[in-house]
Amino acid sequence: VMEQLLLLNPELPVVVYIELMKGEYGRAEAFLHDVLAFMSRKKMLLPFLARTFAYGIEIAQNMHYWFRSNSIIPGGLKFLFKCESVRSFLGLLLHDLLGKVTSIADNTLELDPSRAPEGHDVQWSVPHIQILLADIAQKIQNSMDHLPLPLVYVCQVLQREAMRKNGDYLASLDVVSSAVFLRLIIPAIVSPSVFGLLSKEEQTPR
Repeated sequence: VMEQLLLLNPELPVVVYIELMKGEYGRAEAFLHDVLAFMSRKKMLLPFLARTFAYGIEIAQNMHYWFRSNSIIPGGLKFLFKCESVRSFLGLLLHDLLGKVTSIADNTLELDPSRAPEGHDVQWSVPHIQILLADIAQKIQNSMDHLPLPLVYVCQVLQREAMRKNGDYLASLDVVSSAVFLRLIIPAIVSPSVFGLLSKEEQTPR
C-alpha cells in the first residue's frame, strides 16, 4: 500500500507528516520513520530525501523554518545520519575527541554558573572548550576525503535547493553547515550513544 501511494504522489508522506506534526508529534515521528525505513529497504532513500527536502524548502516561508523541529528536513536528516556509512564517518571523525571529553569530570565544561558543580570556576571551562572546538574544526577540515556519499549527496541537494529558493550562494552554504554541524556533529558529541559511538555507560552526562 505504501509503495502504491508513493507512486501516486511522492509528496504524500510529507503532507501527512506536516498534518500530524500539528498535534500528534509522536505519531508524526513514527510515521516518518516508517516511510524512510521503507524507502531505505527499497534502495530509494536518497532520491526520496531529495524530493522531500526540495518540497520542504519550497513550502517553508524562509530559511529559519527549514531546520525547526516540526520541519520535514530534520526528520529526514535524523534518519540518514544513523545510517551505517554516516555512523562510521562519525566514529572516524570524533573517536579521539570523545575520548578527551569523557576523560573530563562531569559538568566541568559547563559555562552556566547556575549549573556548574559547587566550587567550579566556569572561566576554567573556556580555554578547554576553545581547544576542543579548534580540534573539531581541524578534524572536519581533514575529513573531507572521507565523507560518505549519502552525506555528500544530501548536502548537495540542500545547497542546490537553498540556492534555487533564495539565490544567495553564501546563505546556501550556511544551510549545509547548519545541517552537518548542528544536526550531526553536535548531537553526536552530546549524545554519542545514540549514534553507536559510545555505550550509555561510557557517555559522560552533558
